[in-house]
Amino acid sequence: MPADFPNSVAVDYADGEGEDPGDYPSLQHKLEKA
Repeated sequence: MPADFPNSVAVDYADGEGEDPGDYPSLQHKLEKA
């Protein structure tokens, strides 16, 4: 992970595991672009 990568995003990703991707549209968009 880059040093400038916000830890909050990593936390949100963990919280989103097993959840409906529709609940995290912006997060899914970021993951698809990564």
